[in-house]
Amino acid sequence: MIAAAVIVTLAAFTSPARADLKICNRMSYVVEAAIGIEDKTATATRGWFRIDPATCRVVAQGNITAERILLHARSLPVYGASPAPQNGTDNLCVAPKDFVIAGRQCRGGQTAAAFTEIKPSTGEDGHQIAYLAEGAEYDDEQARLAAIQRLLVIAGYDAAPIDGVDGPKTQNALAAFLKARGLNTDAVQAPNFFEAMIAAVEKPSATGLTWCNDTQYRVMASI
Repeated sequence: MIAAAVIVTLAAFTSPARADLKICNRMSYVVEAAIGIEDKTATATRGWFRIDPATCRVVAQGNITAERILLHARSLPVYGASPAPQNGTDNLCVAPKDFVIAGRQCRGGQTAAAFTEIKPSTGEDGHQIAYLAEGAEYDDEQARLAAIQRLLVIAGYDAAPIDGVDGPKTQNALAAFLKARGLNTDAVQAPNFFEAMIAAVEKPSATGLTWCNDTQYRVMASI
C-alpha cells in the first residue's frame, strides 16, 4: 500500500445491489489508486482512480472472478514525497496518466510499481470492498478532518497536530483559510472541497517567499 504503516482493512458496504469492487479511503491524504487483475497467465492493470478521504470509488464493475486482485496507491504531488516507501510484493506496470495496461512487460512511458494483493469482502448486497487506512485507524469523520488539517498546514495555516480531532485551533485555521479564499462555511461540506483546498495550496502566495521548481524532478527544500 502507500506506506509500511498503511494497512488494508476489509468491510461490508451498503449500497444498491450491484457486484462492484469499491475502494474506500480512510487516510488523511487524497490518493490515486490503481488496480491489478491476475487470472492464470493473464495480467492487466488500470488507473488512476482519485479517491478523497472518507469517500469510496468504484474501480471495477461486475463480479470479478480473477485469481488475484492487487492494489497500488499514491498520494498527490501536493504532499511532496510519498509518506513512506511502497511495500507491495508484485511489480506491475503503471503510466503517469490514466491507463489500461495488459501484461507485466512495461513499455515506453510505463514504469513498474509495487502492488499489494487484497482480498475484498462481500457485503450482503453483493458488493466487494476494501479500505485504505493509516496506522491511526481513522473512521470516516476523523480521516476527513485529518486530511483538512494536513492541507491547511501545507497551505501555511496552523492546524497542527494532524490527528483528526476537532478543536479551536483547527476551526480558527479553517476559518482563516475560507476567508482568504472568499469561501463560505458551507463550502467545507461540498463534494469538491478537497479540490478547492488543493488548488489553493498549489497556487503561489501573493506575498512572502515562493520557491518554484522548473526541473522535471520532484525535490524537497528547506529554508
